[in-house]
Amino acid sequence: MAVGHCVEVKKQKAHRRRRTPATPAPITPPETAAEAVTLAGEPSPAAQASPARQRPQVANTVARIEPGSKKHFTLSGSGLGPVLRFVLAFLLTNDLLGGRIHVFTDGYKSLQQTIRAFLAWHPRVWLLLD
Repeated sequence: MAVGHCVEVKKQKAHRRRRTPATPAPITPPETAAEAVTLAGEPSPAAQASPARQRPQVANTVARIEPGSKKHFTLSGSGLGPVLRFVLAFLLTNDLLGGRIHVFTDGYKSLQQTIRAFLAWHPRVWLLLD
């Protein structure tokens, strides 16, 4: 079984409005370092960079299960918790808990710890780093 965490894709809208070309903002001279700091020592609001416009994204966690050499199954969910529950349900339904469980994952420590904690009851879980 391989578990990938947070595969992010751009969220698509059902319908899009046409945009008109944006008008360029007027160019202003940069502030000096003295003007960028207030008396309290905090950056002035003008000196703080405005956050870049971020597109909405959808994060999915994906698990690929290969119980045999010729077939595989892909499970996808909104986070690691739901996907691990899907994996457990799949393993229970298909009577696959009798053997070893090999989990391939990346070096993300939080992901590894969550998988280890979730499958701590099983005596033969092997966590392999990709």
